[in-house]
Amino acid sequence: MENTDTKRILLVGFNNILKYLLEDAAEEYDLFVEYVADKEACLKSITEVEYDLIATDVFTSGEEDIGLLKKLRNLRPSAKVLLLSSESIPEEVIEAMRARFQLHQHAV
Repeated sequence: MENTDTKRILLVGFNNILKYLLEDAAEEYDLFVEYVADKEACLKSITEVEYDLIATDVFTSGEEDIGLLKKLRNLRPSAKVLLLSSESIPEEVIEAMRARFQLHQHAV
């Protein structure tokens, strides 16, 4: 039987820099870490499992991450998402924040 206190984390991309940090901390902090290769696999996985955190790889563009964020918000509006990107511009960051804000407005 699974411990209900276990936090489920989904890492998107096999080069995800959080992978190495979380592997070391997983047992100590009661984390279940799952890896998927890409955004398509991420979207499939979140329809089957509810994660406490979804984190993307740094080797994606801000535009790709915003597209994923919008799809995630439609499928799991309350999901906590950490977008790591080596390429982003302020406009993309603002767009991501607005997408989250708009979903909050629709929920009220």
